[in-house]
Amino acid sequence: MKQLMMLLLAGALVSFAACKGDDGAPGPAGVAGPKGDTGTTGATGPTGPEGPAGPTGNANVTVVNKTIAATDWVAASNPLVKYVDLTVPEITQSIVDNGFVMAYQAFPFSGGSTVWSALPAYFADQDQGFHFWTRAGQFRLHSTKNSGTPATPATTIRIVIASADGMMRYPDLDWTNYEEVKAVLDLVE
Repeated sequence: MKQLMMLLLAGALVSFAACKGDDGAPGPAGVAGPKGDTGTTGATGPTGPEGPAGPTGNANVTVVNKTIAATDWVAASNPLVKYVDLTVPEITQSIVDNGFVMAYQAFPFSGGSTVWSALPAYFADQDQGFHFWTRAGQFRLHSTKNSGTPATPATTIRIVIASADGMMRYPDLDWTNYEEVKAVLDLVE
């Protein structure tokens, strides 16, 4: 009898396992845990208030003004040359290696107006020239004359220092025209 019962039980299990019904409807979604939450995205919130305006940019350009007294000029070993050394920490080694330095000298004209002339400048009628060179932290202005004593004026020098990035942003800018440089870069003097 036990064997018969076992046989009937085995037959019932085989016939039950061989039956296949339709799939049921999917169950409700489970609750996601704190890690790896893949829940739905909520509605977008309201736009926040506008922040304050930032400072006007100038393409990584710095302007440095230096005043030179007539007594600041130093005689060079060549009697046709005088110079002034100015400390300009804004001229970094990175500027020397990859950037750009342009200088403009203030020349007063009648009526009290001042014209900013790009350096180097040469005045043929006076046989007089001005030019400069730079190195990290230093700007040297030269006054030269082909014959006679070079001019040693009290003047103002405006030095425009641009990073490589600042130069590349304005490839068509005429850097020798101070008024154009001032307008395009919105320079603060």
